[in-house]
Amino acid sequence: MLKYLSGSALLRPSLSVVLEGDPYQIGLQHGLKLKASITQVVGILHRLIKQYNPSREQRLADYVEKYLPYAEDYAPELVSEIRGIADAAGASFEEIFALNSINEVTYSPLTAGCTAFAVPATCNPNGSTLIGQNQDWWLPFTRHFVVLRIKSENGHTILMTTPAGFIGYVGLNSKGIGVQANGLVSNDTRVGVPVSFVTRKILQQEKIGEAINCVISPRRASPQNYIIADANGEIYDVETTATDHEVIYIEDRAYVHANHYTSNRLREKAVRWVEADSTVRANRLGKLLRQVGEKVTVEYIERALGDHTNYPRSICRHPDPRVPESKWEENWETSMSMISEVTNGKSWVAKGNPCSNIYEEFAV
Repeated sequence: MLKYLSGSALLRPSLSVVLEGDPYQIGLQHGLKLKASITQVVGILHRLIKQYNPSREQRLADYVEKYLPYAEDYAPELVSEIRGIADAAGASFEEIFALNSINEVTYSPLTAGCTAFAVPATCNPNGSTLIGQNQDWWLPFTRHFVVLRIKSENGHTILMTTPAGFIGYVGLNSKGIGVQANGLVSNDTRVGVPVSFVTRKILQQEKIGEAINCVISPRRASPQNYIIADANGEIYDVETTATDHEVIYIEDRAYVHANHYTSNRLREKAVRWVEADSTVRANRLGKLLRQVGEKVTVEYIERALGDHTNYPRSICRHPDPRVPESKWEENWETSMSMISEVTNGKSWVAKGNPCSNIYEEFAV
């Protein structure tokens, strides 16, 4: 039985923020419309850097100088977008670039979060392909998650959920490409293309092969897992370390990924700090999605994502009261929950914990 708790206060997610124009203009609008949140998120970034990499606080420009050439070679348009965000938000370019490299600049054995899934069309009664996840982040980021609708000059539209100030996270586009992502930890991190650039680049593609290539071709700086799907019903999971990858084809049953490697080969490069809750979350959501066979509806997934098995480190993640306030950076909660129907370009988004917040429908 699903352990789904309905909260008394039902909250709707923030209205989606529309950004359009060339990359720099998109960044300017992002920085202007979300300036207050970006200012606070940059403050959180500095706190994280001081906690885990204090030397980088003094050498942020040096850090950016190392990673910037790889980002510019991979996606120069996104570097321009970052400049626009910085100019409009009153932050430095180095701060916004570091914010979009948070996996790299704060890299440390932190508790990880996010539980993602894919439901093939054969498992959905409407014949639709579904992907999504509960997006678990550090507590201070929770109130700064937004829904972005980005309209590029070529008419390409992206619907993305992300913390304010970020150029790339998870979502889907008007060309029928969707992506969900989970944090992983490996021992081969290096200077290269930051994760947020990869997720956004995926959402700029029109074909699933091109989307997968965005992951496996560049010199990646950090590990990450990517569930990528298209409107034709094709679904792939791409597990990566910084230097290696494994591509998994998802065909006829619901698939779930959390924060540990499933590839035996890639586990050799895994940092073995990931706690058991990752395994519990993945197994629990997989069980819930598979036990109903071909009847995995959006409404059923909404309830499954509110499950509290292993509370508070559950699929629907809540702050852990056992973690002292001095260790705030180790406390995570579900900041946003997203379900995307890639087949028809629809998404349902709940801001905060899905156990106590309603999902609102968005069209890309």
